[in-house]
Amino acid sequence: YNMSNGDITSYIPPTTTPNTKPTQPTQPTTQTEPTSTKTEPTTAKPQPTQTTTQSSGGTDAKYFLGDADMNGTVNVKDATLIQKATAGLVSAFRGEAFICADADINTEVNVKDATIIQKFVAGLTVKTPVGQPVEV
Repeated sequence: YNMSNGDITSYIPPTTTPNTKPTQPTQPTTQTEPTSTKTEPTTAKPQPTQTTTQSSGGTDAKYFLGDADMNGTVNVKDATLIQKATAGLVSAFRGEAFICADADINTEVNVKDATIIQKFVAGLTVKTPVGQPVEV
C-alpha cells in the first residue's frame, strides 16, 4: 500500500537491505515450557425450595411467605409476579395471595418483596421467614 497516493498496485517492496550486522544476544536464550491452568468444574449452589410441611395446628400448611403465586414453592417466578404486579402488568394481590407476597411483612407488596425473594432463592440470608408457612 502506497501511503503517498493510496494506490495498492503502485507499491513496490524494498529490494535492498541495510548494511548493518544483526545483533547477537548478550545472554543465552532459555526456553520455558508453556504453563496451563486447569479449571476444576464447579457445582451450582442448590436453590432453596419449599415443600408442604405440618403447621402448628396439625394440618398441612397451604401457604408460604414469599410464595406469591401460591403454588407451594418459593422461587424466582414469585419475584417476577410481584414485579409485574408492581408495574401494573397483572392484577394486584388480594387475600391470601397478598399475605404470601408480602415477604417483608410490612402490609405492602412492592419491589422490596421481590428483592427479598430473589435473595432467598439465591441462598442469601434474609431477615424475614421467607419460605416458612404463614397463617391466613
